[in-house]
Amino acid sequence: MRRRRAKIAFALWSVSLAGCGKSASPECSAWASVQALCQRSPCDLTWQAVQTNQGYCGTCTANVWSVWSCGDYDVLTYQDPFASLDTESRYYDKVSGNLVADMYPTASGSEICGSAPGVTFVDPHCSTGSSAQLPGWCPTADVDAGASSFPCCERTLDQCSGAIVCPTTWRDSKAAVLQYCALDGNPQAGVCGDYDVLRYVDSAIERSFYYDATGALVAVITSGSLCEYGPANGVELPICSSLPSICPDGGVDGG
Repeated sequence: MRRRRAKIAFALWSVSLAGCGKSASPECSAWASVQALCQRSPCDLTWQAVQTNQGYCGTCTANVWSVWSCGDYDVLTYQDPFASLDTESRYYDKVSGNLVADMYPTASGSEICGSAPGVTFVDPHCSTGSSAQLPGWCPTADVDAGASSFPCCERTLDQCSGAIVCPTTWRDSKAAVLQYCALDGNPQAGVCGDYDVLRYVDSAIERSFYYDATGALVAVITSGSLCEYGPANGVELPICSSLPSICPDGGVDGG
């Protein structure tokens, strides 16, 4: 009887050890199509396309994109800096270059894993410590001194109004001075290169609004060098570190 109890105790100890360490991989089910792996957000179906997609550049999106190697896969991962659960990892087969799986967490803390049809995928549990951005994501072309090149913008200008205080003309911008002063203790406005620029802080985010010679809004740039609103194909803009304050005299000089 004592020997039998010892065997049972050893078996229970072995099971408890097996449960230690990394949690089990989520069950990865085959989805109807490889396109279904992109249901949460648009994505590239091949690794070659990932390497040259400037939409992953830090000046194009608030999400933090990076890539890393994991066994037989190249992995593309993003993290929303404002939402810890809003992450996603896309796995590309190193031989074929094709997207084969997508993994992301749920609000309950579990993970969803989907694989392309005909693909058997098990999470290889690799560390992301060696993750990096790809050189093809952000342009390396020379820009004018004191200027910055934004290869793309996160949203179009027609999405700006209603989302934030976003006058679409320089005239309307000057008329909203009191509103800016209520939002921010030191809003600024003035000439920056060939543009009139308004800058204010709202909910801890500093935004610069660029207006061209016709008075039309061209782009909205955040202090983190993100083109938040503007042309889909990007824009090159001058960068001015400081502009005149507009609150002390209650208005903006100039036309």
